[in-house]
Amino acid sequence: MILEEFFNEGRDRYCYLVSSNSAAEAAVVDPVPEDIDLYQARISERNLKLAYVLQTHGDPDTAHAAERLRREAGSRWVAPRDAAAPQADVRVGHGDALTLGNLTVRVGQCANTAAGRVSYRVGDCFFRGDDVVVAGGGVVRIPSPTAASTAAATAPPAAATQNDCRRGEEPTEARNE
Repeated sequence: MILEEFFNEGRDRYCYLVSSNSAAEAAVVDPVPEDIDLYQARISERNLKLAYVLQTHGDPDTAHAAERLRREAGSRWVAPRDAAAPQADVRVGHGDALTLGNLTVRVGQCANTAAGRVSYRVGDCFFRGDDVVVAGGGVVRIPSPTAASTAAATAPPAAATQNDCRRGEEPTEARNE
């Protein structure tokens, strides 16, 4: 699995590019409209096809970016069932799964958050909005060319343990947003 993080300073938001090593398919998690050209350039550089835009919650900016990526890249827009995203191609909830090349994207419920939010698990990583929780515990930032100066590890949530991730469960203590 290939994982790359992007940081948009103007919105103070993170977005993630996830791809399969062998099948040349990618997904973008919670994109922002201003960085679409950056995502598309990176996808092109890696010779990938954008299969999915994964939205973790009903954010209008992410919805706008998802619509544009669907139109320009031919991807499918995936959004939580309860989120305000009426034009999404695929509506998901806890227990659903998608195939991304040789990877499985599992959908989980975000603990301690409002309705209309989901997490996506790919391999040992949970994507919950602005952060990634990695098996073994911890909310981490993945250094990339766009986020090198702002990338930093943060203290792990108390409940983010390796056992939680092995069972395929979202860590039960959500980060304050």
